[in-house]
Amino acid sequence: MEVQLDQEVNIDVIGTLEYNKELGLVDIGYIPIPRPLDADFSALIDQFEQFNTAKEIIAFVKEHEKLKILLNAYNYCQYFGTAYQGLSGIEELEIRYRRDFENLDDKADRVKKQKERLREELSERLQAYNLEISYKECKNQIKIGQILAYSHRKRGWVFDPYQLRPNFLIHIKTNFGYGSSSYFLIRLKYKGLDIIAFHDWIIYQYAKLYEIVQYTKSFDLQNESWKQVLNYSKEACNLSLTDERSFVNKYIIQECERLVLGLEEALTQEEFKFLNWQQRFIIVHMGGYKLAEYRGQKISGALDFIDKILQFKEIAEVGNFINRIEKCNHKVKPLLENEIPILNSELSALYESLRILTPIYENVKAKKAFYDAEKIKYKELMLEAKEFSDKKFNYIMFEKRFMEVHPDYKKTLEEFHLRTQEFTNLTNQVKSLETIRGNIISFAQKIDAYFSN
Repeated sequence: MEVQLDQEVNIDVIGTLEYNKELGLVDIGYIPIPRPLDADFSALIDQFEQFNTAKEIIAFVKEHEKLKILLNAYNYCQYFGTAYQGLSGIEELEIRYRRDFENLDDKADRVKKQKERLREELSERLQAYNLEISYKECKNQIKIGQILAYSHRKRGWVFDPYQLRPNFLIHIKTNFGYGSSSYFLIRLKYKGLDIIAFHDWIIYQYAKLYEIVQYTKSFDLQNESWKQVLNYSKEACNLSLTDERSFVNKYIIQECERLVLGLEEALTQEEFKFLNWQQRFIIVHMGGYKLAEYRGQKISGALDFIDKILQFKEIAEVGNFINRIEKCNHKVKPLLENEIPILNSELSALYESLRILTPIYENVKAKKAFYDAEKIKYKELMLEAKEFSDKKFNYIMFEKRFMEVHPDYKKTLEEFHLRTQEFTNLTNQVKSLETIRGNIISFAQKIDAYFSN
Protein backbone atom coordinates (compact mmCIF):
# COMPACT_ATOMS: atom_id res chain seq x y z
CA MET A 1 0.00 0.00 0.00
CA GLU A 2 1.04 3.65 -0.46
CA VAL A 3 1.89 5.41 2.78
CA GLN A 4 0.02 8.64 3.52
CA LEU A 5 2.06 11.77 4.26
CA ASP A 6 0.87 11.86 7.86
CA GLN A 7 1.56 8.16 8.50
CA GLU A 8 4.69 7.24 10.41
CA VAL A 9 6.70 4.02 10.28
CA ASN A 10 6.29 1.83 13.39
CA ILE A 11 3.46 4.07 14.58
CA ASP A 12 0.84 3.84 11.83
CA VAL A 13 2.45 1.38 9.42
CA ILE A 14 5.23 -1.20 9.23
CA GLY A 15 7.74 -0.41 6.49
CA THR A 16 8.78 -3.42 4.43
CA LEU A 17 11.31 -4.33 1.79
CA GLU A 18 9.66 -6.44 -0.91
CA TYR A 19 10.96 -8.27 -3.97
CA ASN A 20 8.75 -7.97 -7.04
CA LYS A 21 9.45 -11.15 -8.99
CA GLU A 22 7.59 -9.93 -12.09
CA LEU A 23 9.67 -6.76 -12.38
CA GLY A 24 12.77 -8.32 -10.86
CA LEU A 25 13.15 -5.29 -8.58
CA VAL A 26 12.97 -4.43 -4.89
CA ASP A 27 10.30 -2.05 -3.64
CA ILE A 28 9.17 -0.51 -0.36
CA GLY A 29 5.80 -1.51 1.03
CA TYR A 30 3.73 -0.42 4.00
CA ILE A 31 1.51 -2.64 6.12
CA PRO A 32 -1.10 -0.90 8.31
CA ILE A 33 -0.59 -1.64 12.01
CA PRO A 34 -3.80 -3.19 13.41
CA ARG A 35 -5.36 -1.48 16.44
CA PRO A 36 -7.88 -3.97 17.89
CA LEU A 37 -7.91 -2.45 21.39
CA ASP A 38 -8.42 1.22 20.49
CA ALA A 39 -12.09 1.36 21.47
CA ASP A 40 -11.51 -0.30 24.85
CA PHE A 41 -8.45 1.86 25.49
CA SER A 42 -10.33 5.07 24.66
CA ALA A 43 -13.05 4.04 27.11
CA LEU A 44 -10.39 3.53 29.79
CA ILE A 45 -8.89 6.97 29.16
CA ASP A 46 -12.36 8.54 29.45
CA GLN A 47 -12.65 6.94 32.91
CA PHE A 48 -9.23 8.04 34.16
CA GLU A 49 -10.54 10.89 36.31
CA GLN A 50 -12.88 8.51 38.12
CA PHE A 51 -9.96 6.56 39.62
CA ASN A 52 -8.41 7.85 42.83
CA THR A 53 -4.89 6.57 42.14
CA ALA A 54 -2.72 4.98 39.48
CA LYS A 55 -2.76 1.81 41.57
CA GLU A 56 -6.54 1.59 41.12
CA ILE A 57 -6.17 1.98 37.36
CA ILE A 58 -3.67 -0.89 37.19
CA ALA A 59 -6.01 -3.07 39.27
CA PHE A 60 -8.85 -2.27 36.84
CA VAL A 61 -6.75 -3.02 33.74
CA LYS A 62 -5.50 -6.23 35.35
CA GLU A 63 -9.07 -7.55 35.50
CA HIS A 64 -10.18 -6.18 32.12
CA GLU A 65 -10.90 -9.01 29.68
CA LYS A 66 -9.08 -7.38 26.75
CA LEU A 67 -6.81 -4.66 28.16
CA LYS A 68 -5.03 -6.89 30.69
CA ILE A 69 -2.70 -8.00 27.91
CA LEU A 70 -1.15 -4.51 28.01
CA LEU A 71 0.40 -5.38 31.38
CA ASN A 72 2.57 -8.09 29.82
CA ALA A 73 6.31 -7.54 29.31
CA TYR A 74 7.18 -6.28 25.81
CA ASN A 75 10.39 -6.21 23.82
CA TYR A 76 10.00 -2.59 22.74
CA CYS A 77 12.49 0.27 22.37
CA GLN A 78 11.24 3.80 22.76
CA TYR A 79 14.78 5.15 22.36
CA PHE A 80 17.01 3.10 20.06
CA GLY A 81 20.33 4.26 21.48
CA THR A 82 19.47 4.11 25.19
CA ALA A 83 20.27 1.17 27.46
CA TYR A 84 17.77 -0.85 29.52
CA GLN A 85 14.89 -0.48 27.06
CA GLY A 86 11.80 -2.65 27.21
CA LEU A 87 8.46 -2.74 29.03
CA SER A 88 8.36 -4.76 32.24
CA GLY A 89 5.55 -7.06 33.35
CA ILE A 90 2.75 -6.63 35.88
CA GLU A 91 4.88 -7.37 38.97
CA GLU A 92 7.22 -4.43 38.41
CA LEU A 93 4.35 -2.16 37.37
CA GLU A 94 2.49 -2.82 40.60
CA ILE A 95 5.63 -1.97 42.58
CA ARG A 96 6.23 1.29 40.71
CA TYR A 97 2.64 2.48 41.09
CA ARG A 98 1.87 1.18 44.57
CA ARG A 99 1.94 4.46 46.52
CA ASP A 100 -1.23 6.25 47.68
CA PHE A 101 0.67 9.33 48.97
CA GLU A 102 -1.38 9.39 52.16
CA ASN A 103 -0.56 12.06 54.77
CA LEU A 104 1.33 14.20 52.25
CA ASP A 105 0.44 17.87 51.78
CA ASP A 106 0.91 17.63 48.00
CA LYS A 107 -0.96 14.33 47.62
CA ALA A 108 -3.34 15.63 44.93
CA ASP A 109 -0.50 16.90 42.75
CA ARG A 110 1.53 13.70 43.16
CA VAL A 111 -1.46 11.49 42.33
CA LYS A 112 -2.22 13.58 39.24
CA LYS A 113 1.36 13.35 37.95
CA GLN A 114 1.51 9.60 38.60
CA LYS A 115 -1.75 9.02 36.72
CA GLU A 116 -0.45 11.08 33.79
CA ARG A 117 2.74 9.02 33.75
CA LEU A 118 0.72 5.80 33.80
CA ARG A 119 -1.47 7.02 30.93
CA GLU A 120 1.66 7.66 28.84
CA GLU A 121 3.05 4.23 29.70
CA LEU A 122 -0.21 2.46 28.88
CA SER A 123 -0.31 4.27 25.52
CA GLU A 124 3.23 3.05 24.86
CA ARG A 125 2.21 -0.49 25.85
CA LEU A 126 -0.75 -0.31 23.48
CA GLN A 127 1.62 0.58 20.64
CA ALA A 128 3.99 -2.25 21.63
CA TYR A 129 1.08 -4.71 21.61
CA ASN A 130 -0.07 -3.51 18.17
CA LEU A 131 3.46 -3.88 16.83
CA GLU A 132 3.70 -7.45 18.14
CA ILE A 133 0.63 -8.36 16.08
CA SER A 134 2.26 -6.81 13.01
CA TYR A 135 5.56 -8.61 13.60
CA LYS A 136 3.80 -11.99 13.54
CA GLU A 137 2.25 -11.20 10.17
CA CYS A 138 5.57 -9.92 8.80
CA LYS A 139 7.42 -13.05 9.96
CA ASN A 140 4.90 -15.18 8.07
CA GLN A 141 5.40 -13.07 4.94
CA ILE A 142 9.18 -13.49 5.22
CA LYS A 143 8.75 -17.28 5.42
CA ILE A 144 6.79 -17.37 2.18
CA GLY A 145 9.17 -14.92 0.47
CA GLN A 146 6.65 -12.08 0.28
CA ILE A 147 8.95 -9.58 2.00
CA LEU A 148 12.71 -9.40 2.69
CA ALA A 149 12.74 -7.29 5.85
CA TYR A 150 10.49 -5.02 7.91
CA SER A 151 10.80 -2.11 10.32
CA HIS A 152 10.70 -2.79 14.05
CA ARG A 153 11.43 -1.39 17.52
CA LYS A 154 12.78 -4.56 19.12
CA ARG A 155 15.75 -4.63 21.47
CA GLY A 156 18.93 -6.33 20.26
CA TRP A 157 17.27 -7.95 17.27
CA VAL A 158 18.62 -8.55 13.74
CA PHE A 159 17.41 -9.95 10.45
CA ASP A 160 19.09 -12.81 8.69
CA PRO A 161 21.06 -11.79 5.57
CA TYR A 162 19.02 -12.01 2.37
CA GLN A 163 20.61 -13.38 -0.80
CA LEU A 164 18.82 -11.27 -3.38
CA ARG A 165 20.62 -13.03 -6.20
CA PRO A 166 23.84 -15.08 -6.48
CA ASN A 167 26.03 -11.97 -6.68
CA PHE A 168 24.27 -9.79 -4.13
CA LEU A 169 23.48 -10.10 -0.41
CA ILE A 170 21.90 -7.50 1.87
CA HIS A 171 21.86 -7.56 5.66
CA ILE A 172 20.00 -4.99 7.80
CA LYS A 173 21.67 -5.14 11.21
CA THR A 174 19.98 -3.64 14.28
CA ASN A 175 21.01 -3.70 17.91
CA PHE A 176 18.66 -1.27 19.62
CA GLY A 177 18.45 -0.55 23.34
CA TYR A 178 22.02 -1.29 24.39
CA GLY A 179 23.44 2.18 25.03
CA SER A 180 26.87 2.74 23.50
CA SER A 181 26.75 -0.78 22.01
CA SER A 182 23.62 0.01 19.98
CA TYR A 183 23.84 0.21 16.20
CA PHE A 184 21.70 0.58 13.07
CA LEU A 185 23.58 -0.68 10.01
CA ILE A 186 23.31 -2.07 6.50
CA ARG A 187 25.85 -4.52 5.17
CA LEU A 188 26.08 -5.28 1.45
CA LYS A 189 28.01 -8.11 -0.16
CA TYR A 190 28.79 -8.16 -3.86
CA LYS A 191 30.21 -11.34 -5.40
CA GLY A 192 31.02 -12.52 -1.90
CA LEU A 193 32.96 -9.33 -1.05
CA ASP A 194 32.03 -6.98 1.78
CA ILE A 195 31.28 -3.46 0.59
CA ILE A 196 32.81 -1.15 3.19
CA ALA A 197 32.15 2.47 4.13
CA PHE A 198 35.80 3.49 3.64
CA HIS A 199 34.90 7.18 3.71
CA ASP A 200 33.77 6.92 7.35
CA TRP A 201 37.49 6.67 8.23
CA ILE A 202 37.72 10.31 7.14
CA ILE A 203 34.44 11.88 8.24
CA TYR A 204 34.57 10.55 11.81
CA GLN A 205 37.49 11.93 13.83
CA TYR A 206 37.66 8.93 16.16
CA ALA A 207 36.59 6.17 13.76
CA LYS A 208 37.63 2.62 14.62
CA LEU A 209 38.75 0.40 11.76
CA TYR A 210 37.34 -2.81 13.26
CA GLU A 211 33.88 -1.19 13.30
CA ILE A 212 34.03 0.30 9.80
CA VAL A 213 34.83 -3.02 8.12
CA GLN A 214 31.59 -4.49 9.48
CA TYR A 215 29.11 -2.30 7.60
CA THR A 216 28.35 -0.50 4.35
CA LYS A 217 26.21 2.29 5.80
CA SER A 218 25.37 3.40 9.33
CA PHE A 219 22.25 5.29 10.38
CA ASP A 220 21.11 7.46 13.28
CA LEU A 221 19.71 5.50 16.20
CA GLN A 222 16.16 6.77 15.92
CA ASN A 223 12.87 5.46 14.60
CA GLU A 224 12.79 8.09 11.83
CA SER A 225 15.86 6.45 10.25
CA TRP A 226 13.80 3.48 9.07
CA LYS A 227 12.65 5.38 5.96
CA GLN A 228 16.29 6.11 5.06
CA VAL A 229 17.23 2.47 5.67
CA LEU A 230 14.45 1.18 3.42
CA ASN A 231 15.22 3.71 0.67
CA TYR A 232 18.97 3.00 0.79
CA SER A 233 18.31 -0.75 0.64
CA LYS A 234 15.92 -0.38 -2.28
CA GLU A 235 18.30 1.81 -4.29
CA ALA A 236 21.33 -0.40 -3.64
CA CYS A 237 19.47 -3.61 -4.48
CA ASN A 238 17.90 -2.25 -7.66
CA LEU A 239 21.12 -0.72 -8.92
CA SER A 240 22.87 -4.07 -8.47
CA LEU A 241 20.03 -5.72 -10.41
CA THR A 242 19.80 -3.23 -13.29
CA ASP A 243 23.26 -1.72 -13.75
CA GLU A 244 26.17 -3.58 -12.18
CA ARG A 245 28.74 -1.14 -13.57
CA SER A 246 27.00 1.83 -11.93
CA PHE A 247 26.63 -0.17 -8.73
CA VAL A 248 30.36 -0.91 -8.60
CA ASN A 249 31.14 2.74 -9.35
CA LYS A 250 28.83 4.13 -6.65
CA TYR A 251 29.42 1.71 -3.79
CA ILE A 252 33.03 0.67 -4.40
CA ILE A 253 34.94 3.11 -6.63
CA GLN A 254 33.44 6.28 -5.13
CA GLU A 255 33.98 5.05 -1.56
CA CYS A 256 37.65 4.37 -2.33
CA GLU A 257 38.00 7.75 -4.04
CA ARG A 258 36.50 9.62 -1.07
CA LEU A 259 38.81 7.79 1.33
CA VAL A 260 41.96 8.56 -0.66
CA LEU A 261 40.94 12.15 -1.36
CA GLY A 262 40.41 12.66 2.38
CA LEU A 263 43.91 11.32 3.10
CA GLU A 264 45.46 13.62 0.50
CA GLU A 265 43.64 16.62 1.95
CA ALA A 266 44.79 15.68 5.47
CA LEU A 267 48.40 16.20 4.30
CA THR A 268 47.81 19.86 3.46
CA GLN A 269 44.87 21.03 5.57
CA GLU A 270 44.79 22.16 9.19
CA GLU A 271 41.01 22.57 9.43
CA PHE A 272 38.71 19.55 9.18
CA LYS A 273 34.99 18.87 9.02
CA PHE A 274 33.86 15.87 11.07
CA LEU A 275 30.54 14.26 11.89
CA ASN A 276 29.96 14.13 15.65
CA TRP A 277 27.91 11.57 17.61
CA GLN A 278 24.77 13.64 16.92
CA GLN A 279 25.43 13.28 13.16
CA ARG A 280 26.11 17.01 12.86
CA PHE A 281 29.17 18.44 11.12
CA ILE A 282 31.69 20.26 13.30
CA ILE A 283 34.82 22.18 12.32
CA VAL A 284 38.05 21.21 14.12
CA HIS A 285 41.31 23.15 13.76
CA MET A 286 44.60 21.37 14.51
CA GLY A 287 48.24 22.37 14.61
CA GLY A 288 51.65 21.24 15.82
CA TYR A 289 52.05 17.74 17.20
CA LYS A 290 48.25 17.28 17.45
CA LEU A 291 48.04 17.73 13.68
CA ALA A 292 50.97 15.38 13.13
CA GLU A 293 49.34 12.75 15.35
CA TYR A 294 46.04 13.05 13.44
CA ARG A 295 47.74 12.79 10.05
CA GLY A 296 49.77 9.80 11.17
CA GLN A 297 46.77 8.01 12.65
CA LYS A 298 44.55 8.45 9.57
CA ILE A 299 47.17 7.93 6.87
CA SER A 300 49.07 5.01 8.41
CA GLY A 301 45.75 3.51 9.54
CA ALA A 302 44.56 3.51 5.92
CA LEU A 303 47.23 0.90 5.17
CA ASP A 304 44.98 -1.59 6.96
CA PHE A 305 42.31 -0.97 4.30
CA ILE A 306 44.58 -2.01 1.44
CA ASP A 307 43.74 -5.71 1.67
CA LYS A 308 40.03 -4.83 1.75
CA ILE A 309 40.44 -2.64 -1.33
CA LEU A 310 42.52 -5.25 -3.16
CA GLN A 311 39.67 -7.76 -2.85
CA PHE A 312 37.87 -5.75 -5.55
CA LYS A 313 40.70 -5.99 -8.10
CA GLU A 314 38.82 -8.63 -10.13
CA ILE A 315 35.78 -6.39 -10.62
CA ALA A 316 37.23 -2.86 -10.56
CA GLU A 317 40.47 -0.99 -11.20
CA VAL A 318 41.77 -0.27 -7.69
CA GLY A 319 45.53 -0.11 -8.24
CA ASN A 320 45.45 3.69 -8.42
CA PHE A 321 43.90 3.90 -4.95
CA ILE A 322 46.62 1.67 -3.48
CA ASN A 323 49.34 3.80 -5.09
CA ARG A 324 47.82 7.02 -3.72
CA ILE A 325 47.52 5.59 -0.18
CA GLU A 326 51.16 4.50 -0.32
CA LYS A 327 52.19 7.92 -1.65
CA CYS A 328 50.40 9.62 1.27
CA ASN A 329 52.33 7.40 3.69
CA HIS A 330 55.65 8.25 2.03
CA LYS A 331 54.81 11.95 2.45
CA VAL A 332 53.59 11.79 6.05
CA LYS A 333 56.51 9.75 7.42
CA PRO A 334 59.10 12.61 7.43
CA LEU A 335 56.47 14.90 8.98
CA LEU A 336 56.08 12.42 11.82
CA GLU A 337 59.83 12.00 12.25
CA ASN A 338 60.34 15.78 12.38
CA GLU A 339 57.85 16.06 15.23
CA ILE A 340 59.61 13.54 17.52
CA PRO A 341 62.64 15.75 18.48
CA ILE A 342 60.27 18.68 19.10
CA LEU A 343 58.24 16.51 21.47
CA ASN A 344 61.42 15.23 23.13
CA SER A 345 62.52 18.82 23.76
CA GLU A 346 59.16 19.82 25.25
CA LEU A 347 59.10 16.71 27.42
CA SER A 348 62.63 17.40 28.69
CA ALA A 349 61.52 20.85 29.84
CA LEU A 350 58.44 19.37 31.52
CA TYR A 351 60.52 16.66 33.23
CA GLU A 352 62.80 19.39 34.64
CA SER A 353 59.82 21.43 35.88
CA LEU A 354 58.39 18.29 37.45
CA ARG A 355 61.75 17.51 39.11
CA ILE A 356 61.76 20.96 40.75
CA LEU A 357 58.07 20.92 41.71
CA THR A 358 57.89 17.38 43.15
CA PRO A 359 59.80 18.00 46.44
CA ILE A 360 57.89 21.27 46.97
CA TYR A 361 54.59 19.46 46.42
CA GLU A 362 55.58 16.53 48.67
CA ASN A 363 56.61 18.96 51.42
CA VAL A 364 53.34 20.88 51.43
CA LYS A 365 51.43 17.59 51.16
CA ALA A 366 53.19 16.39 54.33
CA LYS A 367 52.27 19.64 56.10
CA LYS A 368 48.65 19.20 55.05
CA ALA A 369 48.68 15.61 56.36
CA PHE A 370 50.10 16.87 59.69
CA TYR A 371 47.30 19.41 60.07
CA ASP A 372 44.68 16.81 59.08
CA ALA A 373 45.90 14.61 61.94
CA GLU A 374 45.89 17.58 64.30
CA LYS A 375 42.30 18.39 63.34
CA ILE A 376 41.21 14.88 64.31
CA LYS A 377 42.88 15.26 67.71
CA TYR A 378 41.44 18.74 68.22
CA LYS A 379 37.94 17.55 67.36
CA GLU A 380 38.21 14.74 69.93
CA LEU A 381 39.32 17.26 72.58
CA MET A 382 36.35 19.52 71.84
CA LEU A 383 33.94 16.59 72.03
CA GLU A 384 35.45 15.49 75.34
CA ALA A 385 35.11 19.04 76.65
CA LYS A 386 31.42 18.97 75.63
CA GLU A 387 31.91 22.08 73.49
CA PHE A 388 30.20 20.25 70.63
CA SER A 389 28.37 16.97 70.18
CA ASP A 390 28.51 14.56 67.23
CA LYS A 391 24.87 15.29 66.39
CA LYS A 392 25.23 19.08 66.61
CA PHE A 393 28.80 19.65 65.51
CA ASN A 394 29.41 23.21 64.29
CA TYR A 395 32.04 22.79 61.56
CA ILE A 396 32.26 26.50 60.79
CA MET A 397 33.03 27.32 64.42
CA PHE A 398 35.42 24.35 64.60
CA GLU A 399 37.42 25.57 61.57
CA LYS A 400 37.61 29.07 63.06
CA ARG A 401 38.86 27.77 66.44
CA PHE A 402 41.38 25.43 64.75
CA MET A 403 42.86 28.30 62.74
CA GLU A 404 43.24 30.34 65.93
CA VAL A 405 45.26 27.51 67.48
CA HIS A 406 47.21 26.87 64.22
CA PRO A 407 47.58 30.26 62.45
CA ASP A 408 49.75 28.74 59.66
CA TYR A 409 47.03 26.23 58.69
CA LYS A 410 45.20 28.59 56.31
CA LYS A 411 48.41 29.47 54.46
CA THR A 412 49.36 25.78 54.24
CA LEU A 413 45.92 24.88 52.90
CA GLU A 414 46.08 27.58 50.21
CA GLU A 415 49.57 26.50 49.17
CA PHE A 416 48.49 22.84 49.12
CA HIS A 417 45.60 23.56 46.72
CA LEU A 418 47.88 25.68 44.52
CA ARG A 419 50.70 23.11 44.38
CA THR A 420 48.26 20.23 43.87
CA GLN A 421 46.78 22.01 40.84
CA GLU A 422 50.26 22.74 39.47
CA PHE A 423 51.42 19.16 40.01
CA THR A 424 48.25 17.68 38.47
CA ASN A 425 48.46 19.95 35.41
CA LEU A 426 52.15 19.18 34.92
CA THR A 427 51.77 15.40 35.24
CA ASN A 428 48.77 15.49 32.86
CA GLN A 429 50.84 17.44 30.32
CA VAL A 430 53.63 14.90 30.58
CA LYS A 431 51.24 11.95 30.14
CA SER A 432 49.54 13.63 27.17
CA LEU A 433 52.80 14.39 25.36
CA GLU A 434 54.22 10.94 26.13
CA THR A 435 51.07 9.39 24.63
CA ILE A 436 51.26 11.59 21.52
CA ARG A 437 54.98 10.85 21.10
CA GLY A 438 54.33 7.12 21.49
CA ASN A 439 51.53 7.28 18.91
CA ILE A 440 53.63 9.21 16.39
CA ILE A 441 56.54 6.79 16.80
CA SER A 442 54.19 3.81 16.32
CA PHE A 443 52.66 5.38 13.17
CA ALA A 444 56.14 5.88 11.68
CA GLN A 445 57.11 2.31 12.60
CA LYS A 446 53.91 1.01 11.01
CA ILE A 447 54.78 2.75 7.74
CA ASP A 448 58.32 1.32 7.88
CA ALA A 449 56.97 -2.18 8.51
CA TYR A 450 54.55 -1.93 5.57
CA PHE A 451 57.17 -0.90 3.03
CA SER A 452 59.78 -3.31 4.37
CA ASN A 453 57.40 -6.13 3.47
